[in-house]
Amino acid sequence: MPVMRRKPFADRAFRASCLALLCASVAGVVAPVVAQSLSDMERRGALGLGAATGTSDRLLPGNRSARSGDRIALECAVDPATYYLAPGDWLTVSIWGATDLMMELPVGADGNLIVPSVGVLPVGGTTLAAANGALREACRGPYPRSEVSLTLAQPALLRIPVTGMVADPGSWEVLSTSRVSDALQMAGGLREDADSRRVEIRRGGDAVLRCDLLAYLADGAADENPMLRSGDRVHVPPAENVVRVRGILSSAPGEQIRPSSPLDRPFEPQTRMVPLRGEDHLDFVIRAAGGPGRAFCDEGVWVHRADTTAVWVARAGWPRFAMSPGDVVDVPFCREWVAVIGEVVRPGLYPYLPGEVVADYVFAAGGPSTSGRGSGWSIVERSGEERSAAPGDTVAAGMRIHVPRRRMHSVNELIAPVASLLALTISLVALFR
Repeated sequence: MPVMRRKPFADRAFRASCLALLCASVAGVVAPVVAQSLSDMERRGALGLGAATGTSDRLLPGNRSARSGDRIALECAVDPATYYLAPGDWLTVSIWGATDLMMELPVGADGNLIVPSVGVLPVGGTTLAAANGALREACRGPYPRSEVSLTLAQPALLRIPVTGMVADPGSWEVLSTSRVSDALQMAGGLREDADSRRVEIRRGGDAVLRCDLLAYLADGAADENPMLRSGDRVHVPPAENVVRVRGILSSAPGEQIRPSSPLDRPFEPQTRMVPLRGEDHLDFVIRAAGGPGRAFCDEGVWVHRADTTAVWVARAGWPRFAMSPGDVVDVPFCREWVAVIGEVVRPGLYPYLPGEVVADYVFAAGGPSTSGRGSGWSIVERSGEERSAAPGDTVAAGMRIHVPRRRMHSVNELIAPVASLLALTISLVALFR
């Protein structure tokens, strides 16, 4: 019986048809799954959830951009009463009642929120709390007897112009939960000659808000570092009235501590400029400069003024000592000085000179005052231990020499007012007899 052989061309055509049929079947099954996955990924990215394997382009040091699709770390929970909505915010609309709904909707570029079955709500520039109230009012018709809430799902991305005395002026992208300090950090930080006490926020029209960023950094005054809004512009003016603080200060991250000198210490890492604002006192200026370092001789500081010689200000007097533009605050290094305190004519710090004795330093300070004792002095070691000292005892760097008050002088101070009052009484009695 003859064998029927299929022609090569027909055989190839048959196999191609079978392969095409198989691919069509697979595509019919896989395509909906792939389409759904792509849709889900697109939706997750729009909602700021990132892909399943994690988000990219996160806001890292040196990366001066803020992606609205990134997960972000907030400093605290968003306050609906103070958070102002901006185009690009994603909001969660929740409705519970006869019909349960939950929708995540964006605020459009025109500032409107379009809610299906409810309508268009103009929410741009209003607080989240006010928008929540407007949504509840609008839902009374289509969703009667239902609980309605509006919450923030993802903050918007703002473009804020930063100008003035910053390292890299320009327009920078920040999240709508950012504060003024965040925008300045994106612009590379403040320049040395910037006035951090009068940072301007130009908000709509001619309105100008001024914030004291240094008070926020030194004392944590959160009101001086407000949150930014859509349309804000940040401007940093040049510093006009400044105080220079030099010497032993707490180091900033990455700074290298350098030894000071009994003479002028113009070391750049240990010299800081502090702008003045109003009636600033010495204690704030030193805090704003970072505070004294661990090697600071904690008896006090010198303040150099243009019209006077150096003024010694004990630590207890810092809160009452008013600063003036051009002042130079000299924070001393304890290992190069000897402190003479108590009842002397000129208490303060004196340069340490090897071989000098207690009496040398006491008389360098003008000697005992009218109320000071001529003996019975004491030395306070750097460890805090106090011991009696003779005039000829040697002194080490960082010690404190204490000259106490005369006991008889203290008694006289108590008796003198009483004696004066008694004498006045006797005089009055003799006068009117």
